Amino acid sequence: MKKINLSENGTVIIATIWEDCDWDKFDLLADELTTKLNVKFTEKVNDFDSKYWHFDFYNTDFVLHYHELDRDVGIYTDKENGTNKLNELLQKLQLIY
Repeated sequence: MKKINLSENGTVIIATIWEDCDWDKFDLLADELTTKLNVKFTEKVNDFDSKYWHFDFYNTDFVLHYHELDRDVGIYTDKENGTNKLNELLQKLQLIY
């Protein structure tokens, strides 16, 4: 299992899955979400230096994110309503924090 970091930024909670990585890790996590959890991405924003892919998990909105300057792959959601669902999502992906 991979150890991840949870942090808060304003109204969101962020699970940083990989630090100091490249685009391949984003694609790997996107594949795991679709194969393990049958996630369907509802919106994919692909800029030249970042990706923001939105998805729903048990009626909670999440965003899979990568930005080239930060070089981190993470998942974030609303802190107030999504913290428990984020924990459940990470457990189902077999990630620990």
